[in-house]
Amino acid sequence: MTATTATPTPMVGTPKLTVAYGSPLVDIHEYQNVICKLQYVCITRPKIAFCVNKLSQYMNAPCDTHWKAVKRVLMYLNSTMNYGLYFTIGQFDLVGYSDADWASIVEERRSTIGYCTYLGSNPIVVTTNL
Repeated sequence: MTATTATPTPMVGTPKLTVAYGSPLVDIHEYQNVICKLQYVCITRPKIAFCVNKLSQYMNAPCDTHWKAVKRVLMYLNSTMNYGLYFTIGQFDLVGYSDADWASIVEERRSTIGYCTYLGSNPIVVTTNL
């Protein structure tokens, strides 16, 4: 992962990540280890929270497509390493957004719900529920 290309987004919409798509990984411990570390990174990089939450659903039986998605998140983090939160004086408007996708998880017919609260131009609370 040392020579990576810049990736503008942490995740793509296709192919859809499912349990049945792809060949199973031989050693799942590396996948589990990277996902646990990415969950920690979500504290300071909220943009990857949805991706990491989605990828953590496959920790019991990850496939090669899940591993490719994890590598894309890592490439995104590598290409946006210098990004951060920037607070300016007098810019303290509190704004909230929410979104829902009803029954988007086909295997379980569950909904995806998320919300984000901004202080100025910075997200201070980001939550997704799958």
